[in-house]
Amino acid sequence: MVRLEIPTIPPPVIALMGLSLATGGIGYFQDTKNLVAGGRNPYLADLVRVHPWGPNDLSLAKAQMMLWTILLLTLFISKSILDGVIWDIPWAMVSLMGFSQVGYLAPKLL
Repeated sequence: MVRLEIPTIPPPVIALMGLSLATGGIGYFQDTKNLVAGGRNPYLADLVRVHPWGPNDLSLAKAQMMLWTILLLTLFISKSILDGVIWDIPWAMVSLMGFSQVGYLAPKLL
């Protein structure tokens, strides 16, 4: 991007973006429905709590998804800046991120 060229986006990056979009969309609509029913505004801490409207218990699935997201984002940005091209994320990391997101979404869909 520094050279003003349109970068080629690697397939793993596209897969991660699709996974994140699907997970974020489903999670948002499910959480919003529950928060509106409970009559309270969302907080940042709700990203890692089991039930935003109930006790302050930590959700392992939400915390794991948040950790993977922050880790991959940090790696992606740093590797892309250091290499000067968009980093081609390994498929193993895409799979691990997908498993983490399934663990987060499964209770919401049930």
